[in-house]
Amino acid sequence: MTAAFRGSKKFDVLVFIVAHPTKMYKDKDGQIEEPNMYNIKGGGEWYDASYHGILVHRDYDAKTVKAKVLKVKFQNLGENGAEAHFKWEPNSGSFIPHILDKIKEEPMPWE
Repeated sequence: MTAAFRGSKKFDVLVFIVAHPTKMYKDKDGQIEEPNMYNIKGGGEWYDASYHGILVHRDYDAKTVKAKVLKVKFQNLGENGAEAHFKWEPNSGSFIPHILDKIKEEPMPWE
């Protein structure tokens, strides 16, 4: 166990490790696929060893950022697959919550 993890247990603090994925490729539509924990070099070990995994993924076309929960070991602390979207606000210099317009009012097949 490294000194950072020993110190985190001793002082009861949370340690974040930021890991970037390996080279991501574009799909047939030219979009960069959303990475997961297995896209990190040694991904299986990262997934198995961590209690929590959070993805931060940028959508360059929509100019938004998605934060998505990839793994929660203890279900009372969160929900796998939960996500939030943010947009950059240059006046305040921060990201603000953004609601996507994914739900389209399309008629049902029987209508």
